[in-house]
Amino acid sequence: MPLIVALIESLSFILLAALAVTAVTPHLERYPVARQLAVGLLFSGAGYFSMAYPFMLEPGVTVSARNVAALLAGAFGGPIAAVVVAGFLAFIRYANGGAGMLMGIAAIVLSAAVGLAIFWRMDRSERATTRHDIAYVALAAGLVLLPPLLLLPGRALVWQMLTEAFPVALVVNVLGATLGALIIVVDAERREMAYRFKTLAERVPGTLYRRILRPDGKVSYRFASFQLGELLGIRQEDVERDARVWIDRMIPEDRARFEEACRTGFDDKDNWRLHLRYHGKDGSIVAMRSEATMRRLPDGTMIWEGILFNATDERTLETRRAEMARSADNTTSRAVAATREAESASSRIGSVAVAAEEIEASIRELTRQTEHADQAAHDAASYVRDTQRDVAGLNT
Repeated sequence: MPLIVALIESLSFILLAALAVTAVTPHLERYPVARQLAVGLLFSGAGYFSMAYPFMLEPGVTVSARNVAALLAGAFGGPIAAVVVAGFLAFIRYANGGAGMLMGIAAIVLSAAVGLAIFWRMDRSERATTRHDIAYVALAAGLVLLPPLLLLPGRALVWQMLTEAFPVALVVNVLGATLGALIIVVDAERREMAYRFKTLAERVPGTLYRRILRPDGKVSYRFASFQLGELLGIRQEDVERDARVWIDRMIPEDRARFEEACRTGFDDKDNWRLHLRYHGKDGSIVAMRSEATMRRLPDGTMIWEGILFNATDERTLETRRAEMARSADNTTSRAVAATREAESASSRIGSVAVAAEEIEASIRELTRQTEHADQAAHDAASYVRDTQRDVAGLNT
């Protein structure tokens, strides 16, 4: 039990140093050398205090969490941090002396070297530290404990270390390295996510907002990006202080529709899609489209997180599209009327053509009858002449 308490107490300094690294790192991102020095100094201090309160197995043979400090410094600090921590802690261990001095120095140097190997592996892959790397740190924290045991003087001392201290030291070292790495990695992921979100928020063509409805009915808004000022002439701090500053900008009919939607409420899986019109700062009408999703907190608070787009151009296009549709309908109607008139004219022309054919047939019949009458007259004239000749012959 005293060994467990001593190791946990020793490990607490390492975890405090890991927390301090997360606080210092954001301010030194642009200065890699200064960052490595800061990480090295923090873990050097943590290692020193862990060595100040060790578990004494035998005179000169101590057990502490100093190896974890060297390992984390190398893995998350880099070469400078590894050299600073390994050199400082090795010097302290040399100064303390004792039968376990060589083992202690070897464990410190080996831990820093393995941590540095993990750092270079991540650096060579050109990617940020992820939670998958924690497994390598935890594995290394356990493996570095074994080789230095060979430097203990005498097999009896090696066996005593293996049976009395090694199991507990293994568990505490692996647990401490895992927790320390987790603290640093989670903070790095959080900062990376915050940076990406900030970059996205600055470039997104809209207003990113959060609408918060608390169980007591109080409504508030928070904004990650704010472009309403350019369109509506309102300030972000005014809207966050009193949402009516924004809502009162809606035209009356859209405001009534918005308030009705708020009263109706939404299920957890509903998307909040609204098209709203506002009075712009220059007196024009600004159309905006809202897309949001809701999540419910355990205390009943409902949070809508979404984006507000300027849809004025879309509304203008829709208006023009409607006007073009109406114009097309009018053109179609006129075309149908013209078609009907053409059909009516074609019908009349057909009637005239039939009448013309009938007239032509009548003319042909009249011509035939005229030719027949002319032939009859010709025959009658011939008969008269023949008769006159016969009469003239009788008289003579």
